[in-house]
This record gives sequence, C-alpha cells and structure tokens, in this order.
Amino acid sequence: MEQIKWKELLMKYKIQIGVAAVVLVIVIAALAGGGGSSAGQENTEETQQAQESEAEEQEPNILEENSHASIERLIQKYCECMANGDVEALEEIVDVLTDEDKESIASRAAFVEAYENVTCYTKNGPVDDSFIVFVCYDMKLINIETSAPDIICLYVGPKDESGNRLIHYGGIDESMQAYVAELEKDPEVQALYDDVRTRYQQAQEQDPTLAEFVQRISGQMAEE
Repeated sequence: MEQIKWKELLMKYKIQIGVAAVVLVIVIAALAGGGGSSAGQENTEETQQAQESEAEEQEPNILEENSHASIERLIQKYCECMANGDVEALEEIVDVLTDEDKESIASRAAFVEAYENVTCYTKNGPVDDSFIVFVCYDMKLINIETSAPDIICLYVGPKDESGNRLIHYGGIDESMQAYVAELEKDPEVQALYDDVRTRYQQAQEQDPTLAEFVQRISGQMAEE
C-alpha cells in the first residue's frame, strides 16, 4: 500500500485555525459467535487468559506532561521555526521538508506572531526511545489581541549517534496509523482535544476580530 506522509496523518488529529472539528476514530470489533465444541471453548478461554496476562505484564503507556527536557527543547525550536518561517533551521530538526512544505510554512508564518504557552504531552512511540507528542499552545496571530488555542500531534524519533532527534514528516505505514489511533482512545488524550476545542470556541466568542479571521481563513481553505 502506498505510504502517506506523517504530516497528512497529523492533520486528522489537529484542531486548526478555521477547522473546529475533531476526527473520531471508531474501531469496530468483530465478535465470533455460535456454539463450538467444549475443546474450542477451552482454547478460546486459554487464549483470552494469555492475552490478559500479557497485557498485565506490559507497562502502561502513560501520558506525561513536560517530562522530557530534550523533547521540550526540540518542540520549542520547532514552534519558533514555524512562527518565523525559518525553513533552513527547520530542516535541521525534521527528516523531510519538501518545497511544497516550505511554501506552506512561509504562508502560515505571514499571519502568526508566536506560539505561546507551549506544553508537551508525551506517550512512548512505537520503537524504543521514540515519542508521540501532543503539543498544546496558544497561537498569537498578528494584529489580533486574543490568542487561538491549538493542538498538534508530532512523532519524534529516537536519538541518533550524535544524540539528536528528528521530528518525522516523511512516509508512514498502516501500523503507525493504527498506533496513533490507539493512543487517541486514551481518555486523557481525548480530554486534551476537548479542552483545546472548548477554549478555541470561547476565544472566538470573546474576540470578534479573531472570529472574523477564522471565518476568512476557513473560506480560503474550503476554496483550496
């Protein structure tokens, strides 16, 4: 199957300016029914017990707040690069950055003044020493007094031989998509998105200038 880019997956989990919608990932479990033999039932019970035992042995993937200094520094630099449209500096901390990406970043930076109150919530990634980071921040827009709450999800890979990490923008497979979707089921992660969405709506209600900007950007996005 053709791979999609990580940033395309992130768009599914991001509350953007002008997009007040949350994507709900629904997993439907198929349950096998019917009356099998007693031996089959015993095998099923043994399998279930083995799965439960294995789940108990695994350490829980807890959502942590600002608990990894190196991750926080990396994300802070990422936010500064995005706000300034500094694609050269950004290329040093992401794995892939296309010309299309650079144009999009420059366009976005034209109306963003800064990313404030940046908070990193992390969960362990799919490989050792990797992280899925839910980044909450307030987006200060140029000439608009009220900041817009926002949240993005980033995949930060393990340290390389020099001790550096990269934020992944490149292709990902179905297993990564499934991994992120599973993390999204965590009530604490859902609470993060709910909180940002609520504050995002409140900000627009309190500041008509922000609401007008959001409507204008929404219209442009719809046209594109």
